[in-house]
Amino acid sequence: MTFGEFMLLVAGIFILAWIVFAIGHLIELNKDPEEFTDSHNKRTAWAMFIIIYVGGMLASAYSVWYYLERKLPEPAAQQGVWIQTINDLNVLATGIVFVITTTMLFLYIIKYYGRKGRKAQYIPGKIKVEMMIVAGVAIGLMILILPSGYYWFQIMTPAPKDAIKVEVTGYQFAWMFRYPGPDGKFGKRDWRLINPDNPLGIDPNDPAGHDDIVTTEFKVPVGKPIALHIRSRDVIHSFFIPFFRMKMDAVPGVPTFMWFTPKYTTVQMREKTGNENFVYEVACAELCGSGHSSMRTTIDIVEPQEFEQWLNKQTAWYETYKNKQVIAEMK
Repeated sequence: MTFGEFMLLVAGIFILAWIVFAIGHLIELNKDPEEFTDSHNKRTAWAMFIIIYVGGMLASAYSVWYYLERKLPEPAAQQGVWIQTINDLNVLATGIVFVITTTMLFLYIIKYYGRKGRKAQYIPGKIKVEMMIVAGVAIGLMILILPSGYYWFQIMTPAPKDAIKVEVTGYQFAWMFRYPGPDGKFGKRDWRLINPDNPLGIDPNDPAGHDDIVTTEFKVPVGKPIALHIRSRDVIHSFFIPFFRMKMDAVPGVPTFMWFTPKYTTVQMREKTGNENFVYEVACAELCGSGHSSMRTTIDIVEPQEFEQWLNKQTAWYETYKNKQVIAEMK
């Protein structure tokens, strides 16, 4: 049974139960008003408990099981492990609070439904009780905030000095990557220089950019810190790597940054997942236009030696650009 079929079944059971309750309500309309009110309130309380609470808890439990069976494999980057830890902690804490508060709510409905001879009492607030509740909530929030803050600062600190730099540029509807050459520096960019032969607007007069490598292929070595400098050429995009649990917006005119350290090569993940067609997918997580769903690419995580061999085979951007300019002048 699929998740959608299960939810339809639950909805059908809820509707059927409510119809039975409504029929019982109509039958009791002939009773004495006071007797009817007591019976009606009791029936309503139990109907809410069974239909909403029990049914809702069963649906929630099934949802958790359904998605646990289909969750992503373990994070393939160290920073992803930290993010997954934060997420699991928050889900566990909010799940416990949800079960406790919802259970108390419906138990109170069963215990204190309106009946003959019972009157509501005014109970003034008690400072000590309220302070204990506030303190408990504050402690609970701190338990969530402190580890989250610790991991967040670990993730957002500057990348190590030996990190491999890659510039990521999003545009409707694809990604482009730039690697610095042997000098380790990116050339300057100017949006006014963007054209079909120079899609990133790299300044051809800047020597630092002459050895830059521009490609649509994203390849990085395993076990090495990777520093991403993220840009957008048009609208807001979002560079999302689900298997790393990492995401960062690409904002026009506002460079953003994130870094990670891959733990497994693509080949190793294929072995771990048992999927010979596994790839590290990259997607745009920000609705950016009509072609948003097609704005996808992949990361190939390889051994350091293989990465160096691949990088050495790439042609510098300026060489390709210069050749095109010569051909254009000849025409």
